[in-house]
Amino acid sequence: MKVASGADGKRRRGARSLRQAGILFVCLGSLLSAFPQTAPRLTRLQGRIYYQGTSEPYPAAYVRVTLTKQVDKMAGRTDSMKTVYTGRDGWFYFTVEPAVYILEVWGSDRRPVSSYKVTASGQSTTLKVIILP
Repeated sequence: MKVASGADGKRRRGARSLRQAGILFVCLGSLLSAFPQTAPRLTRLQGRIYYQGTSEPYPAAYVRVTLTKQVDKMAGRTDSMKTVYTGRDGWFYFTVEPAVYILEVWGSDRRPVSSYKVTASGQSTTLKVIILP
């Protein structure tokens, strides 16, 4: 039986460690490829809200707008609800996954004053102007 000397033994242990690390790397790579981690594609959903004025409509500033996935809304869940407020110009913006949503515009009495079924798709979706009384 031959006993490895100091330098030969270290080289063999080093080669074995590299081989084991390579095998581990290949196993982890194949495991991770079995569960691809792709980021969801996002789209921008935007719109503008006006108040009906006596002579002409004007921007509805600082109005609460919520967006909930339709499937969640129908199931009574609110975990996917997103809330934004219109700017001084009446515009609001959401960045969401493409899907069908329920958009609600809220009044000062903390209740939705109007509700719309909207579809977010493509890179950007601009809704028709919403006019509140």
